[in-house]
Amino acid sequence: MGTELRISQMIEAVHKDMESFPDHRRGRNIQYEIADAGMGAFSVFFTQCASFLEHQRELKLLKGRSNMEGIFAADNIPSDNQIRNLLDEISPEALGQTWARIDTQMQGSNLLEPFSDSQGRLWVAIDGTEYFTSSQIHCEHCSHRERNNGKLEYFHRVVTPVIVHSSQNQVLALEPEFISPQDGQEKQDCEIKAAKRWLEKHAGQLRSQNGIVLGDDLYSREPFCQAVLKEGYISCLCASQNHMRCSMRVSLSWTKANSSEARQNDAGTENMEK
Repeated sequence: MGTELRISQMIEAVHKDMESFPDHRRGRNIQYEIADAGMGAFSVFFTQCASFLEHQRELKLLKGRSNMEGIFAADNIPSDNQIRNLLDEISPEALGQTWARIDTQMQGSNLLEPFSDSQGRLWVAIDGTEYFTSSQIHCEHCSHRERNNGKLEYFHRVVTPVIVHSSQNQVLALEPEFISPQDGQEKQDCEIKAAKRWLEKHAGQLRSQNGIVLGDDLYSREPFCQAVLKEGYISCLCASQNHMRCSMRVSLSWTKANSSEARQNDAGTENMEK
């Protein structure tokens, strides 16, 4: 029986991780702690309400204490603009240790059991989403595209893998992979390249969990199919008729490779028995 995960302990650990975030401020304007800004941004995901922080500031004025202090251990509540100013310079990789610890905790608990199929496998759905777009505001990490009117549009995208199960209304989020310009690359980054980086980074984790990769038609193209095959995963990729052959070739290659490995294992077992 796995250990029980408590949300209060997980939030406390996330707060501690955020205390180690780099502080890029200069001078004496340090009214807010970096960890408070991080928890302020984190808290919005629990309410899905952009006005949550403003409500918490009003609550503290009226009651002397807010939910931010009680639940998220934040001493002060920065404004939205202050949160952006404090966190914009911090790389998402600063939370790498957080994702690694949560994954280890999930494997040591019973949280993954309802998401496993009858053969003990976990199904991981991969998809990209766009979370920022502007024709005016941009940064060095932005991707860009030219619209029909000739104007440039800047945007940010991210690949968001999640563990899914048909009987569950919730999903379990895994570490995302951001789509942004890569060092030494002239071409823009794209969703498939980011997904391939994610596969390489989390190969051991997925194999240990008997992970099956799910993807839509975009992922049924040959480059991603080859990446899946290289890492030794099983995949279930929804392909249009034009791309069906590639997905079938990868499935057949995976089946032949595993059949060959199974035969070798059987032969080895027979030799040992002899």
